[in-house]
Amino acid sequence: MQIRTRVLVFAALAVAATVGCTVLLWIGAARSIAGDAEQEQVQVSSRLIAGLVALTNEYALHSEPRVVDQWQQQHEALAATLSAPVQSGETSTARLALRTSAAELPTLFRRLIDLNAQPAGLLTQRSRDLMVDQLLARTQALADAAYRWSREAAAAEQAARRWLRIGAGGALLLLFGTTLAQPIVVWRRVLRPLSVLEKAAVAVERGDLTARCASTVRDELGHVSRRFDAMTAALGQRSAELHRSEQRLRAIADNMPALITQFDADERYTFVSAYIERVLGLRSDAMTGKSMREVCGGKLYAEFAPYTRAALRGEKTTFESQLVVAGAARHYQSSYIPDFDDDGKVRGFYGISFDITERKESQMQQAASERRLRTLTDNLPVLIAYIDRESRYQFCNATFEQWFGSPVSRVQGQLVADALGEELYAQRRPFIERALAGERVEFDQVMQLTGEDRHVHALYLPHQEDGVTLGLYALVTDVTEIKRNEAELIRLARFDPLTGLPNRRQFDERLAEAMARTRRAHQPIALLFLDIDRFKTINDSLGHAAGDAVLKEFARRLVDTVRVTDTVARLAGDEFVIILDAAAAQAEHVARKIVLAVRGDFFIDGKTRMVTTSIGVALFEGDAMTPGELIARADAALYAAKGSGRDGYRVAPSAEPPRRPFEAGAPLAPRLAHALPAGPNGDV
Repeated sequence: MQIRTRVLVFAALAVAATVGCTVLLWIGAARSIAGDAEQEQVQVSSRLIAGLVALTNEYALHSEPRVVDQWQQQHEALAATLSAPVQSGETSTARLALRTSAAELPTLFRRLIDLNAQPAGLLTQRSRDLMVDQLLARTQALADAAYRWSREAAAAEQAARRWLRIGAGGALLLLFGTTLAQPIVVWRRVLRPLSVLEKAAVAVERGDLTARCASTVRDELGHVSRRFDAMTAALGQRSAELHRSEQRLRAIADNMPALITQFDADERYTFVSAYIERVLGLRSDAMTGKSMREVCGGKLYAEFAPYTRAALRGEKTTFESQLVVAGAARHYQSSYIPDFDDDGKVRGFYGISFDITERKESQMQQAASERRLRTLTDNLPVLIAYIDRESRYQFCNATFEQWFGSPVSRVQGQLVADALGEELYAQRRPFIERALAGERVEFDQVMQLTGEDRHVHALYLPHQEDGVTLGLYALVTDVTEIKRNEAELIRLARFDPLTGLPNRRQFDERLAEAMARTRRAHQPIALLFLDIDRFKTINDSLGHAAGDAVLKEFARRLVDTVRVTDTVARLAGDEFVIILDAAAAQAEHVARKIVLAVRGDFFIDGKTRMVTTSIGVALFEGDAMTPGELIARADAALYAAKGSGRDGYRVAPSAEPPRRPFEAGAPLAPRLAHALPAGPNGDV
């Protein structure tokens, strides 16, 4: 039987015995009280009956009305007493007979009163005496019935008390038996097994995992004892496993290239790996139990103290420190990890320290290399940047700040669109997308830099690893000066360096264009062929510098005289040509203006010099004439103007054939070139 079942049975018996005793005692007490109350009623009734007897005799002798009232009051009290319920709830036969007889007395007493009211006579007196006797006999019968009632009530009370004693005694015996049996059962089934279990638990607490209860009882404590034995066996096995695991962890910790420590809440070492002995020459067992301040010293402890306090507050901290080991500086990275108990309170912390000297030196070398690379890239006249797949700048050199005015530190990590602006990004976006797709992209653009238009040449090189494009390298060069130089070279190839006028090459192109335009629009043009009269004399007398000054002033006056849409070109030496969109009359008008404009004084070397020009005019109205033939006609007209005394012009007749063959691109100044050598500035 289970302990709980036994305990419940005994508890139920004890409760039943207690309840039985209580019920019996209550019933006995109630019946005793009821008996006492009934005895009191008997006594009251007996006194009232005796009073009725006395009042009946007194009335029979004196017939006083006062006695009638007293008798009626006495009878009413008796009737009330007999009518009152008893506490036992049971009415005896004697009490019922007494109640019945008492109910008949008022009738007899009323008859006696009526007889006293009749006239005196022998018959009346005799009837009155008989009625008194009958009334007294009935009253005496009431007294006898009251006596019997008293005897019955006393007998019932004694019987109730006897059964009360018997029931209470039996209940007390049952209660005593159950009360005595419970300690025996508790001692045998509870206390003794608990004592064995406690001894085994104390042995286990002391570290003896071989202690056993060896219980065979089939109750709860027996089950607990057997489970305790199983738990102890499991703990022994677990302890052995933990011991082996601890040995493995100790071996791992001792052979790891890191210092592993454990501290309690007072910052005392509770575990130190053997790495400390290999590195610092300290014994781990000698450090166990000592505080960090004792082992590290005040100065080093002050460096570690903020991190230990943070760990004891429950915060994980990581920091770097530098120690001098064997005369050399070593860098360590340490982490302090809080150790929490089951209630979440910090009971200490773990420490793990790694030697990061090589990594630190590598980082320092890398940082130095990056600084050198940054110095190089920042001083190159090229914008160098790296853009990742999300179109964010991850690197920019100082050229970016010089060009756009944005600090490099703010640009790095920004989207290209935010750094360059939406308008410039919209121009670059197609090229960025092509480069991020793995294509090498090279292009030229004109952009606003430092408040002016600048020509840039951009090269986007995709950054790929294992076939995946991770970003792109951007190299952007300011080629404005190169473009300017190219434009200058082009200008020098098409313009005269001395006067700035179009040269022979550009003149040939413009003449061909003008003649083609005349054929399309049927608008005539005129070609003016000019040179400076006696230019060789100016060179010989004043020098080539003066001759150059005359040529530049001559060219300026020609440009000022004609329209902007007309073309003025220098062919060679002092030979100039003008292409006019004009008919014959307009051409002659322009020729006269030029002669007058050139005829003005030239100030050369502080002196005034008279310079004149001769002009040959040839018209073209859209016929089959070639450019060479048109130039030959103008040259012939110039020759005619020279022959007419210079300082004037001549118009070539429209039907006159060319004086000699002249092709576009052939050397000009044919008149004297065969007899006189050319000077340094092209004069003849």
